Amino acid sequence: MIDINERQKINEPKLELEINFDEIINQDYIMAKYLSYNSFSKLNELTLHISNIPSFLLYTLFVNCTDLIVLKIYFITDKSKQVNNKNIDNLNEINPMIIYYLNNLESFSLVDFPIKNNKLKDLVESLKISKIKKLSLINCFQKKDNLTPLIQYITSQNTSVTEIDLSNHTFGILQSLNNTLLNYDVNKKLTSINFSNCKLTDEDINYISNYIVASPSLLSCDISKNILSTKACSQFGYCIPKSTSLETLKLCECGISPESLLFLFNAKGSKCLKNLILNGNDFGDIGLVSVRAFIKSSALLENIELKRC
Repeated sequence: MIDINERQKINEPKLELEINFDEIINQDYIMAKYLSYNSFSKLNELTLHISNIPSFLLYTLFVNCTDLIVLKIYFITDKSKQVNNKNIDNLNEINPMIIYYLNNLESFSLVDFPIKNNKLKDLVESLKISKIKKLSLINCFQKKDNLTPLIQYITSQNTSVTEIDLSNHTFGILQSLNNTLLNYDVNKKLTSINFSNCKLTDEDINYISNYIVASPSLLSCDISKNILSTKACSQFGYCIPKSTSLETLKLCECGISPESLLFLFNAKGSKCLKNLILNGNDFGDIGLVSVRAFIKSSALLENIELKRC
């Protein structure tokens, strides 16, 4: 069975479609006819929620999505049950197929999608022929995975990727990437990085802060839901005034104390920061003193969020 929610009519310039596939699809043939007969050629954005789906259904769908720009795939698991390995294998089979037919795809997201080591290379090979600018692989890798093919792809001269989201990897993904991803001498193209909820260490924060200083193109950095020590806050306090490009910094739920905030905002403003998001940090009224001083010395700051602070 499929639950389809069309947010906009098919004849409008922009169409977004969300399809929720149940765990077991009993009417495969009927759904294949539905997906092929509907005019998806004008579809711009597609979100799939899947737990088990035959490959031929995805083939039928993607071959018609010639104008698709944004594709998001969420892997749904019932945490009360063991994940069916057959389901995972079926999902991994779609990797080479997706990009092959979607020549206009610019944003590609996999969420809670278990990418096995032996399938990562296939995924990367598929991505190489794409024009993807934003790549999101959220909670897709397991501890000690070999991510070398991914590093080589993102840092290669031929890739179009400028925005990377590797959030929700709680085993220390920057170490698994050997910190090459944020080596400016190797990778100069990134405009947005997201490592929220990744259990970042002080060493990781050092690599991130150095990249912020070195890069003239990085516009957005999100490291929310990582506990920042005083040392980590000090490192950010060093890089924020020196950055020539960073416009958005998200540090939500980072456990920033009033004392750490003094190191983060050491009374030096930013030359370019426009959005500062600090939601969920309990630094109270004492910390607000530092925030006010930072605001006064940051001429371009347009938006600051302090919810639940």
